[in-house]
Amino acid sequence: MSSMVASNQVFKFQVSKFPSSKLVLGYSITWLLGHSATRPHDYLVTRLLGYLATWLLTFYVFELINYLMLLIKPFSIAMISSNSGINLSINSLSP
Repeated sequence: MSSMVASNQVFKFQVSKFPSSKLVLGYSITWLLGHSATRPHDYLVTRLLGYLATWLLTFYVFELINYLMLLIKPFSIAMISSNSGINLSINSLSP
């Protein structure tokens, strides 16, 4: 039972690490991009917001991948330790 509590605490800690404020900022920038695209006379503003939104959304995709890897990491370690064949192949690759 104590291991269940410990794993829940780790899971809650990892969930709290995900930057939700960055997602809100990304969505608002994307909304601004869509809103400015409806006004064709602001072509320069639309391009600048497009560059900014592309850069921010790329950053958020990498943040999301990093967050998912943090969630998957305990499971992958457990899978590697439970299978001796994978464990031997990983040990043979290390110098």
